[in-house]
Amino acid sequence: MPFRNIHLCWSPKIEIGQIEKDIRLAAYYKLNYVILEFWGTFPFQSHPELCWEKNATNADEIRQLMALSKALGITLIPQFNLLGHASGASIDNGKHVVLNPHSHMQSLFKPNGWTWLLK
Repeated sequence: MPFRNIHLCWSPKIEIGQIEKDIRLAAYYKLNYVILEFWGTFPFQSHPELCWEKNATNADEIRQLMALSKALGITLIPQFNLLGHASGASIDNGKHVVLNPHSHMQSLFKPNGWTWLLK
């Protein structure tokens, strides 16, 4: 199979050491892709409100994971948890990545806050 992968979610409770361990485990099992989904942890420069300020990854951590993956023969595929699941890790920590710190943005979401209002 040319595409052997695992999907990892990087939520606010997960530290980089766990992601590294999971990437090494993926290599052990001969997987060649890791889809890494950021649950409100990717620090967008253009929209910092889409990330938990205290739980943001940083460029050095991402470069570290890219180097590790490359050395192990794994391609990282980033996935951003934004449009479909706008709450960005609310299941994990009970808080909404956008609405808790930015309640003035409520009009951009469906009433339950789970998804963006796409008009």
